[in-house]
Amino acid sequence: MTYDSSRRYVDQRPLGESPTGTLPGAQMTSYLSIQNDTDITFAIKLGTDTEAEKWARIFMTVMDKASSVEGLQEPIGVSMDALASLAEMAAVAPGTDSAFRTQVSSLIAMQITKHVKKVANMQLLEPGNNWRSDPMKCGEWLICHCFAARVNPKDSSQVLIGSVYMRPIYSGETYTSINKYNISDWVTKGGWVDVRSIVLPPEVIQIQTLRRGGTAGEDTVQAGEDTVQAGEDTVQAGEDSLL
Repeated sequence: MTYDSSRRYVDQRPLGESPTGTLPGAQMTSYLSIQNDTDITFAIKLGTDTEAEKWARIFMTVMDKASSVEGLQEPIGVSMDALASLAEMAAVAPGTDSAFRTQVSSLIAMQITKHVKKVANMQLLEPGNNWRSDPMKCGEWLICHCFAARVNPKDSSQVLIGSVYMRPIYSGETYTSINKYNISDWVTKGGWVDVRSIVLPPEVIQIQTLRRGGTAGEDTVQAGEDTVQAGEDTVQAGEDSLL
């Protein structure tokens, strides 16, 4: 994905304006911005190393809960009805098992990311968007913890959970200046850390199997009807040859 310079920042406040709409008293304020130049939705948060350790514990708790169907439904919020609907759509077209798994994994990944964003009070940063910090001291040393759940590119039946650490990053060095950082650069530099995987629960696969079974049954009936029709055609051909 290429960076689109025409996109506007998610935070639309004029430079130098505080969250309350008033100019800061001190003239030593600057900003930093995070650009999501990937195709993955991230939950991000600025802080210190100590705070990042606390967030990591939250992520691990979420991963443990998401390992079961009960955990996916509550508190993660993955609807089994939604998964069943995906299975029904996949069942009507032969050979779409992989597409179904990818759809389900994508749904689960997004719900996990949104759940983490909520419980850790993070910012959701979708592909192609920017996030800009509140005013801060010039040249402030920070870390940005970027969390994401995504479909395993090598196995669509798995959801990968992990983090990208942007560390160290700094606010602008001069008044009202902005230091800009791209997530992809830090994926390249440090890679994904704390990576764990969730395999689609058996109940989810069972949903698909049941839908497949229904379709397979209909296909069997159709095949039987075709066989009967073929038999009738053969009889008709035999009668025609006698005539």
